[in-house]
Amino acid sequence: MRHEIKSENNVFYLDPPLEHAKFCWLQEFHSICGIICSLSRLQANKYETSLMVKKERGEVNYDDVLFKIPGETL
Repeated sequence: MRHEIKSENNVFYLDPPLEHAKFCWLQEFHSICGIICSLSRLQANKYETSLMVKKERGEVNYDDVLFKIPGETL
């Protein structure tokens, strides 16, 4: 997104407004998080041939990742 500083009647303003830019950014961020969280996890037992692998908790995608990120980071 590109912003322009415009002047009209000796008043400067940002076009598009900063609120619109924040809205677009958060919308895109939400979309990308949805894609990442719905990705299937690799299952090590499909690829391991000789090593014993601990059984995981049965997670099939990355839905739980967002809960591990501190709230102030998001």
